[in-house]
Amino acid sequence: PASVSHNLLFLLASGTEGGDQNQSLRQFVVKEFVGCLTKPNLADAFIQVIAWVLGEYAMDEANMTVSQTTAQLCELLQWKHLNLETRSYIIMALLKCLSKQENKIKCPVIIR
Repeated sequence: PASVSHNLLFLLASGTEGGDQNQSLRQFVVKEFVGCLTKPNLADAFIQVIAWVLGEYAMDEANMTVSQTTAQLCELLQWKHLNLETRSYIIMALLKCLSKQENKIKCPVIIR
């Protein structure tokens, strides 16, 4: 499973030969992953991949707003079963999103 996650992230990051194909692939993956967030009990490894993808591509490739992306990530942080490594992926993705925002956005979740 770790190699599958790594290969998917490598494909998304490096892309293929065509720029339009890269953008289409990233848009598709972001849309699919956001849809997966409604499903309960996702594996931590999968949530780590989702967080990384949202932090990297949700706003640039899929035209999600910073508010939409941070709201999705803040909801993830509320899931009780997540381990610390997975929470760190989510926090990293939040920081990436917030660094792209000119105005300050408040995250309603208190990180403990």
